[in-house]
Amino acid sequence: PRGLFDKFRMAADAARSDDVVAGVCETTEQLAFKRVVVECDDDQQYDIWNQISEDIDTPQRMREIWREIFTINQCYPAILWTRKTYKVRGKASGGRKAKKEFKDVVVPRGITLLDPCKVVPLGDMMFGNEKLVYLASPSESEAFDEVIAGANTSDLVVTQLILKKYQPTMKEKQLIQDLTGVSISNTYLLDPDKVWRITSTRPDYQRFADVRM
Repeated sequence: PRGLFDKFRMAADAARSDDVVAGVCETTEQLAFKRVVVECDDDQQYDIWNQISEDIDTPQRMREIWREIFTINQCYPAILWTRKTYKVRGKASGGRKAKKEFKDVVVPRGITLLDPCKVVPLGDMMFGNEKLVYLASPSESEAFDEVIAGANTSDLVVTQLILKKYQPTMKEKQLIQDLTGVSISNTYLLDPDKVWRITSTRPDYQRFADVRM
């Protein structure tokens, strides 16, 4: 297909259902993630890091990111932050039960991947100045607008990940239409501190990495 998002869909379908592509994808994933560990010189901090890693299931999140990169050569991780208190497990020096606590630690509450066909990088690609914009469906837009207006402050996904509604320029509207095949009127600016993009090798003059699948 000519359209980039259509290429994303075709590559994802191949990774799921094509015997050769799916086999290569699964085999190389197992080779890439034989072992995932946290390294830290301090035993107590080492235990805390492992608890954080267990909470967000770091190996699984890394596999998901790796598979997305393998398939379409780009992905959009998003993170929600929270504060937690962690207590050191196991024994302290002298054989006594560890009692030390690390209080009010800012940690990821969770990490997820956004649908690559719902996010478009806009603005200046040079020197990392791109803006990530979310393309919302009508039903999503209605819910987002309620949260932004303050009618619903319990939706952490919207309150933490979205900065504001975004008004694209005419050129940007045309780009979005070229990518999606339809006119999208509900676009939202994502918080760059909580949503970012990872790509395979991509020069700044290219908006997207090549889909090599």
